[in-house]
Amino acid sequence: MFRHNAQNPPIILDIEASGLSEQSYPIEIGFYHSDTHCFCALIKPAHHWSYWSEEAETLHGLSRDIITRRGQSTREVAIELNHLLQGRTVFSDAWAVDSTWFNKLFYEAGVAPRFWLSSIETVMTEAMIDIWDETKQEVIADLCIPRHRASTDAKIIQATWLKAYSRTSEPEKLQA
Repeated sequence: MFRHNAQNPPIILDIEASGLSEQSYPIEIGFYHSDTHCFCALIKPAHHWSYWSEEAETLHGLSRDIITRRGQSTREVAIELNHLLQGRTVFSDAWAVDSTWFNKLFYEAGVAPRFWLSSIETVMTEAMIDIWDETKQEVIADLCIPRHRASTDAKIIQATWLKAYSRTSEPEKLQA
């Protein structure tokens, strides 16, 4: 079993969406593995994906017009993610919503994912979970990078995991 540690942190995947309703869909997906291995793509909405939240747009700063013009098709994004992440497990700090958008992306693309998406809590100890929120706020302040974009949020989440990991004394329990 692969052990995650300071030298091998988990790969973090994050998804930005058109909103939080049941009709919402992914508009940007990104992952962060290291400074030299990260990925981000805007996703062009499928023709029947019409729901749009102005609140979500204000949060992530992406208009429907921008993602329609600059986004890649769901198929292109799914194929590229499969190529980059094949056989790996990636982790989300918002698995309940990200897994829904992840599944919508691959279903719409007509492509089966060749990697797994799991909750980040599966590679955290209770001690890490206990200090997560406080640690994340420190990381956000330290990094000074824009939030609510997929790849930068993924970087923040991984940096939070690393800092929480370094502050706790139970690394032997961290397996994926």
